[in-house]
Amino acid sequence: MLMYFGLIVSLFYLGVALFHILFVIKGIIQFYKAAFILNLSAIIIHTVLFLIRWFLEKKVPLTSVFHAFSFLALILAILYLIIDRRVKKKVLGSFAFILIFVFQLISSFGSRINTFESDILRLPVFGVHTITSIAGYGFFIYSMILGILYLYLFYELKQKRFNRLFDRLPSLETLDKTNGFCVIIGLGLLSIGIATGSVMALKIWKVFPLLDPKIFLSVVLWFICLVHIIFRYVLRWKGKSMSLFSIISFVLILIIFMVETFTLQTLHRF
Repeated sequence: MLMYFGLIVSLFYLGVALFHILFVIKGIIQFYKAAFILNLSAIIIHTVLFLIRWFLEKKVPLTSVFHAFSFLALILAILYLIIDRRVKKKVLGSFAFILIFVFQLISSFGSRINTFESDILRLPVFGVHTITSIAGYGFFIYSMILGILYLYLFYELKQKRFNRLFDRLPSLETLDKTNGFCVIIGLGLLSIGIATGSVMALKIWKVFPLLDPKIFLSVVLWFICLVHIIFRYVLRWKGKSMSLFSIISFVLILIIFMVETFTLQTLHRF
């Protein structure tokens, strides 16, 4: 039953994406308002489903990659409401909600797959670890989207091409500053996730398994984001270089998810 509700939420997010795309094409504010209302409805339904699953399973329902995809979709939908206010011009949704729809759709079809079971998954530290880690990934995804938009706008300006999407985009400065905001918050959340994950690792394995593929890649991602912040705020790098950093970080996130899903040797099965 929950799978079908998950599919309904997917359709809601698809509708939000379509309304945002129509807004970018037509510039009619009613399309943006419709997308906003539909997104709020999807967030409410999605949150209720998450809480129901939490109540039924007696633990945070983030014990499989499919649960993670669903929660990531929810986090991205919520974060959009925050980041969209900073960007001002309402074009971000046409990119973000395509990803949100895909994540939720994948999650819906994998919702019946058995998940890892352990008493430690019922500890509060597990909830903090998973929620903060996935929320951190959500900020990195928005950093990637903003980075792509920055590079697009940069090269359009360089080539002196001014099309309809160009008119809908915010300034390079706004994209760059919002990108930096996303990386800082994402790094903070990922730091909490790694710290609480270390506590669990010591409880389970008595040592910190740094060479486990997923854990190792998470630490690498943390260092990349730390370097990003050092370059931005200490060395005063801006713009194109920082946007490329954001895209590289997102590629690493994809690798982390693929390792979690397809690498049998990883100890990190949740």
